[in-house]
Amino acid sequence: MKNLNRFFAISALALVAVVGQSFTSKSSRLPIIVPAGLEVSLESGIDFNSEVVEPGHTVDFFVRNNVTVNNHVVISAGSTASGEITRVTKADPSCRSCENGCASIQIVVKSVQAVDGSNVKLRSTPINIKASRPGVPAQLNIGHRFSAYTLSNTRVSL
Repeated sequence: MKNLNRFFAISALALVAVVGQSFTSKSSRLPIIVPAGLEVSLESGIDFNSEVVEPGHTVDFFVRNNVTVNNHVVISAGSTASGEITRVTKADPSCRSCENGCASIQIVVKSVQAVDGSNVKLRSTPINIKASRPGVPAQLNIGHRFSAYTLSNTRVSL
């Protein structure tokens, strides 16, 4: 009788564990719609200048603050956002004024990683970095801050 009671107790514990697993499985994750136009605050994590980059190069940025929808974090602070360099003007040592085209870099932010690992497309005004004076490269410094916005409604699973 003692062995039978142990068998039922162990069976009951196993059943509770299996039922508990089914409630926490990934298939039951809560879907959230991230609305279009939601602000994502970003920051550059590396230094670079117009002499070392070319159009088409990718650039990573970091999310500064958690982005929430209905009190649920959908994009975590520290997540990676990807951008692309769309235009580069190299420094011209013979340039005497910036009216003739000082060095510059233009960057467009494309997407950010959500908490479920999916990519959320972003839109932003192009980031234009210009040289401080003629004949020197344009420089993007660590900590450069700007905002981007979600491009369209996107489903994220929590």
